[in-house]
Amino acid sequence: MKDGLPGYILDRLFYVRAWNSYVTALGLEHETAERHPHFIGRVMTDRRFRQSACHYEALIRYLLQAMWIGTGRLCGSQAYVRMLNQLAEIPGLREYWSSLVLDDDGSMKLLQEATQDIVIPGRGKFRLFSLKIEYPLFYYLLQYVPMDELAWRTITLARAECGPEVSFAPDASPLHSVG
Repeated sequence: MKDGLPGYILDRLFYVRAWNSYVTALGLEHETAERHPHFIGRVMTDRRFRQSACHYEALIRYLLQAMWIGTGRLCGSQAYVRMLNQLAEIPGLREYWSSLVLDDDGSMKLLQEATQDIVIPGRGKFRLFSLKIEYPLFYYLLQYVPMDELAWRTITLARAECGPEVSFAPDASPLHSVG
């Protein structure tokens, strides 16, 4: 998060743990009470993601698939069950989740064409990039990489205003009970 790109730190169940001020400059953070603690929950409950994702359906499927693969070893744990129950309250999540197990050409084609691009009105086009960080526990770094001139200009302006400040989310993750 020190390279000056908007970014989130997610724990191993994809709960948001921290974000830098450049994410705020993109207009992706707002009142704490309104934010879902899980990244997929944020994407599905914040209308700005629905409006800005170039392929919203593919983005949701991609994120769920990445979460499914990345959290598989925790399947069945109390923390995993609590996470799924919390996400299941989001309208439409069950349908997306169950569609992942369908092996039809339509859903696979949608996943293959997913670019994870986000166009934020007035701020530019960004591509989501994820990196796994291990030390000694592991986290995911999720960054918004600028893809056009307007996006780079947005980042440059945010950098000029101040260095990247990091905000931390309250402990909303059920990870504390994962052994």
